[in-house]
Amino acid sequence: MRYAVIWTLGSVCCLAGAAQAQIRWQATVLHPGGAYESFAYAVDGGMQGGFVDPAGSQDYGFPTLWFGSPDSLVNLLPAGNWDRGDVYAMQGGRQVGQVLAANVAQHAALWYGSAGSFVDLHPSGYRSSIAEDVAGDQVVGLASPNGSGNAHAVVWNLTDRTLTDLHPPGARWSRGYATDGRWQGGEAQFPDLGYAIHAVLWSGSAESATDLNPFGAKTSTINDMAAGVQIGDAPVGTQNVAVLWRGHARVGDQHDARRRDERPPLRHHRRSARRQCALLRSVGPRRALVQRQPQ
Repeated sequence: MRYAVIWTLGSVCCLAGAAQAQIRWQATVLHPGGAYESFAYAVDGGMQGGFVDPAGSQDYGFPTLWFGSPDSLVNLLPAGNWDRGDVYAMQGGRQVGQVLAANVAQHAALWYGSAGSFVDLHPSGYRSSIAEDVAGDQVVGLASPNGSGNAHAVVWNLTDRTLTDLHPPGARWSRGYATDGRWQGGEAQFPDLGYAIHAVLWSGSAESATDLNPFGAKTSTINDMAAGVQIGDAPVGTQNVAVLWRGHARVGDQHDARRRDERPPLRHHRRSARRQCALLRSVGPRRALVQRQPQ
């Protein structure tokens, strides 16, 4: 069994005459009493989001919002036939993730702090969808078109509620995992590269897809991002390593964005990626949410 936990900074003590600080952390178990398992995936200020499995069932569980204690739990499962859901990311009082029902594939979900605020983001023409991240007026994730078993990276605009399919030309499948409000990051599999999975960065359209696979890595992915930086991982040799990219997503640089859009539809910048990323030792596997995605 697993329990959701939040860590908070308790105190910082500086030792007299020493240049060393002791940082003390307090761990709060968010797991609600009587539940079987709980998972925390996201945090935004004093709020935490995740999933609670009340009885050890694969068929039922609810998306959860906490406010720092197990008693503060808010069940975000919307009314209707939905019987399971997850919160994967949150920002500015908004939570995104997925909901499921019996005999119904995943639907991308958006909440504003309560079950009653639920918005079904699932687009028409697609059989399943998942929302992975939110920033600014963008939600990024993946959706599988009707008649296809392969996922496409997508981005929703929350201002006009439109969807843009980011699937790169020539890719077998693609997945969006992160956004900074302007750029989107994830991964895609390319048959012309021996079906390798490469980290991909977008700026709002399928044609803007840029391959950021580091030189020497067989595969890579972008897991999260902020203005000007993206993080992820890539196996190098027999080890998996954490990766930091810099320089591509410069918010406010309209000239850079224009030049990127004027390039050919798909660009495999292996040497550029090598110059603009730093490889760091990884501790642990890639985030477990990837295992939940449709194949």
